[in-house]
Amino acid sequence: MLHVAAQGDQPEVLIYFKEKYNMDILETDFNGSTPLHWACFMSSEICVDFILNWINSDEVNIKEAMGYTPLHLAVFSGKDYI
Repeated sequence: MLHVAAQGDQPEVLIYFKEKYNMDILETDFNGSTPLHWACFMSSEICVDFILNWINSDEVNIKEAMGYTPLHLAVFSGKDYI
């Protein structure tokens, strides 16, 4: 759910599942991507802001299965971003 919320820039959904069900904001999907990876790739600016406030600075550069960080994915998406 957190990954889908991050893709759709739905911070309310992120908050709901993180707080009510204590879901881990750094949970990875089958590709090793976190919600931050998806938020960056989909240019979900509000979700990026929320997630960055919830994680430690050393967790910002977590790599997914192909070795890409959220910043890599933001650049690769080719979308105007922040």
